[in-house]
Amino acid sequence: MTVVTSGRNFEAEKMEQWAPRYSSNRGLECRTLGRRVVVPLSNVDQLIEYQRSPLPLARPGISGLGVYEDELLVSLTLAASEGHDRSISAVKGVLLRASARSVRFVLEVDEAFSFLDVALVATSSPPDEPWLLAGATASGETVFQFDARAFLSARGVELDA
Repeated sequence: MTVVTSGRNFEAEKMEQWAPRYSSNRGLECRTLGRRVVVPLSNVDQLIEYQRSPLPLARPGISGLGVYEDELLVSLTLAASEGHDRSISAVKGVLLRASARSVRFVLEVDEAFSFLDVALVATSSPPDEPWLLAGATASGETVFQFDARAFLSARGVELDA
């Protein structure tokens, strides 16, 4: 809410104070496996629901295959391979703009919320998950930004230019 008193715009002043401290990246906030993850808008094509079929011998992070609008999808998950639901099921996901050899990638999510500005903490990410970049919202809440290129590269996938 913007409050203007005596010619002062407090919301604008708040944003001016906030802007110099943060290098903001805008993304789509999602919840996946209990974590808040932000997918950069430059990587988001659309939110979809699709049928996922499991790939039992797939590498960790790849949970199955699906088809959406006649395109082959590789379904990505942030879950460790053990204990992750590998049954045929309808899932929600963020269809990524990344592709490789006519295959599209989709990140499975439990929920999608809204757009969010995130300030990244340059050297901070979980040690086993360098594709999750630690960040903070303007209110100081911790979130992770998903780096699709790093996630796929760790699985030996080269993306199209």
